[in-house]
Amino acid sequence: MKKKIIAMMCGVLVVGLFVFIMNNDKNHSPDEVLDDALTKLSKQDAYGFSRSVIDERFKDSNEAVLFYKQDMEENPVANYMIIKSEMIDKDHYAFTTIKNFESEYTVKEPMDVKMIEGEWKVYISKKPLNEHEYEVVQHGK
Repeated sequence: MKKKIIAMMCGVLVVGLFVFIMNNDKNHSPDEVLDDALTKLSKQDAYGFSRSVIDERFKDSNEAVLFYKQDMEENPVANYMIIKSEMIDKDHYAFTTIKNFESEYTVKEPMDVKMIEGEWKVYISKKPLNEHEYEVVQHGK
């Protein structure tokens, strides 16, 4: 009888710990969310990247993942840096990033992180960036 109670308590503890970790994972800072998304991008993890972003360009996540996979294969990111962070308001942060691609192409561009439905997400608008909003630091091969 004691063994059953101990086993049940261990099960409840494991489930509780899992729920805590999953809920805690959603509340990272905007900086951590962006860093995590860019890490997934550089590791060519299209599915993981898609879970880190809200991308208005696509109707559903499957369409987004297919696009990310193709883009990651054609233009792999070698590394990145987050060089500037600015709080726009309590639910919106603007960042400036530099992404270095394996083709030696380097771009400096803005990225937004917004609080959406209680979670920080990288926000990608369907409106494309204007020429004055990003900078090609180095042209690639």
